[in-house]
Amino acid sequence: MDFNKHRPFHIKFYMLVILSSSMLFGCATYNMDGHIFSTMNGALDYQKMMYKEQIEEVKTSQYFGGSIFINVPSDFLLTQPPFVTGEPDSALQHYFLSLYKQDFKAVKYAIEKSNMFNSVKVGQVDSYLNYSTKYGYRYLAVSNGDGSWTINDLYLGANRVARFPKNFSRRIDLLENIIIEFETEKSSEQLFSEYIPINETFFFDEKTGKGSLSVNGQGIKTRHWMLKKIADFTGAKKVHSGADEYLPAQLFTVLDEQIQDGLFTIKFDTNVPSYH
Repeated sequence: MDFNKHRPFHIKFYMLVILSSSMLFGCATYNMDGHIFSTMNGALDYQKMMYKEQIEEVKTSQYFGGSIFINVPSDFLLTQPPFVTGEPDSALQHYFLSLYKQDFKAVKYAIEKSNMFNSVKVGQVDSYLNYSTKYGYRYLAVSNGDGSWTINDLYLGANRVARFPKNFSRRIDLLENIIIEFETEKSSEQLFSEYIPINETFFFDEKTGKGSLSVNGQGIKTRHWMLKKIADFTGAKKVHSGADEYLPAQLFTVLDEQIQDGLFTIKFDTNVPSYH
């Protein structure tokens, strides 16, 4: 018998829980936060339930506007050190990928609920720095795979490395404090005031609650102006429709973004989804 193939596999888990997966005589077990599951779906469903409870407790933070891009490493990297140690088989690799991607999705929902930014995007992009710069994300979050994250302010050219706690609310508080440091040096309102739109086209469908905004340009100042314009529009509509003056934490979500022939287009949806 090849005992090497039955050795424990451990995942460097950087979110809420510590998880390990082991192969014992051909039988996979999944330890999620002290609970043992015999199936991958059982462990993932439990993780998802914990995330939902944590996200429901997240409170509204200080509003900064602008955007943050959360980079998801490639599938290959997510199954290699430091994200995973050992040599998991294809089934366990699939499990780890599902777990990590569920993590990133939950982080996105938590940040959206905090209302720190106008848009939060999770993406798996090889050249994530180039993408973030071109599409105007001021903030870029990168998991280092060892339990720490690097939060980059692409406008200032500065970054902070943070080891986030397990609880989502505390993690949001820590992120908020990091962004406050950056905003002290250059506020988002200054970025908004420095941009003059060219070739602006705005569309909104009352029936679907979806719309789009296009202007010439790219980069952080262009994007920040566009998102502020959409936020002002959607906020005004909700007040006009009889909503309380204290608007919901999130006014819209970005559906898609494209830059083609110099024209930057953002498509948005005012039907804000919930984590489920």
